[in-house]
Amino acid sequence: MSALIDLYQKYCSYQITDNIQLLEFEIDVETLRRDMFNLIANNKFGYHATSLRIPVDQDNYIDPNEILEATGIKSYIYAAESSKIAALNTTPNDSYLKWHPDLENSYITTLVPQLEKLCGFNIGRIRLGWLMPDSGYPMHWDLEPMRLHIPLITNSSSYFIHENKMYTMEYGKLYHLITSGIHTAWNFGNLPRLHLIFSTYGDDALQAEIDKLGDLELLQKNFVDHIPAGIDDTCLAFLLKLSNADEKIQTAQTLQIIKNLLLKNQ
Repeated sequence: MSALIDLYQKYCSYQITDNIQLLEFEIDVETLRRDMFNLIANNKFGYHATSLRIPVDQDNYIDPNEILEATGIKSYIYAAESSKIAALNTTPNDSYLKWHPDLENSYITTLVPQLEKLCGFNIGRIRLGWLMPDSGYPMHWDLEPMRLHIPLITNSSSYFIHENKMYTMEYGKLYHLITSGIHTAWNFGNLPRLHLIFSTYGDDALQAEIDKLGDLELLQKNFVDHIPAGIDDTCLAFLLKLSNADEKIQTAQTLQIIKNLLLKNQ
């Protein structure tokens, strides 16, 4: 299906059939949900993205400087901007070892080694990620390590979109998420969505291969490849003319996208 999935299959203990895939795994979801709800309520974490494990030299489980959700590199953002994103994500995944005190010897600590055995990778960051009603992320591409998701609060109008496919994740089930293409997540429901998210990591050889696949130039080229038929130089030039003339859509971002695409097509 993709070079990234082919790479993961060499390590993974089950057959990978899709980028977002329901996995056969039994979860005591009522115990897990109770522990997570108590953690949020007792520590007044509210709707903040919350890390369940942090590096041993840190003490803030909702550190505002830590990007806990998928940052992603928007496909049309170039090196200067992507370097800012990279600077916010400098902590290695294998540094997340210190459990929140409320979770020591809890059900989730016994769950992690079972998940590691299932997927064939180590688990580093573990976090609670909220997605508020009628909100989501821009379409983007990031080659993050495989993630495992367990929905704790969800609805039938909460979606992941990967390439041209739309997925929903059921409450209390385990899924892997392998972002080998352009993707996003949106919650069109009336209530917040809450997922428990496990970020995995492999050995140095695996990470080196992932880094090659995630080369920024390849990501930018892929975005151009996603432009559907009907978007040619004439169309881009017309959009540029309209954008220059209409202040309502005259954003630096829009203009830069069009200009970049015109330059690429020359």
